Amino acid sequence: MMRFERKYRIENQPVSLVRQRLTENPANFTLAYPDRRVNSIYFDNAHFDALNENFAGIGQRRKYRIRWYGEDLVNIRNPILETKIKVNKLGYKEYLKLEDFKIQELSLITRDIDIIRSRNLEPNVIISYDRTYFLSQDKIVRATIDRALSYHSLAVSRLEPLPSIDPAIILEIKYDQSKESVAESYLQAIPFRLTKNSKYASAVAKLWS
Repeated sequence: MMRFERKYRIENQPVSLVRQRLTENPANFTLAYPDRRVNSIYFDNAHFDALNENFAGIGQRRKYRIRWYGEDLVNIRNPILETKIKVNKLGYKEYLKLEDFKIQELSLITRDIDIIRSRNLEPNVIISYDRTYFLSQDKIVRATIDRALSYHSLAVSRLEPLPSIDPAIILEIKYDQSKESVAESYLQAIPFRLTKNSKYASAVAKLWS
């Protein structure tokens, strides 16, 4: 199902305020799932095509990442390869379950993934953050609040020990294409500025600027 993702990069505001604004929204957002730590390894080629396509606003593009949950960045448990496909303002994801592995084995794991190998992609960053999940009362719109973002560079599948920290809060509003008219009324009540935000782009800017 194609869906919209609306993103808000919020700076110099406490997370408690962002949560309050969601609960005050006409959508009547409530907690939908326990908080968890989200981790993703992002892939790109030597020319950083994924990054450049994002900057250029290319209408149709793909992003590849391995995602898992928890505090451990070395022993990767229940990883999933996600292909995030963007078609103009809409998007969807494809998923592939992977075997557990250690971060030192990453190059061996990706060597056996056809979609990664055929596109000459390499892992370059790990992005981690704490996520809180919300759902509107009518179950049409989902919202997530991401904070405590950290970015680790990857060098030959070796995790660099000191992450770069991003103090921003990222609010994301997600809903199916068919529910746009309902969701728009809720979006109008969100008192933050809609932004173009890519955690991957932010990580590259922080780590290699």
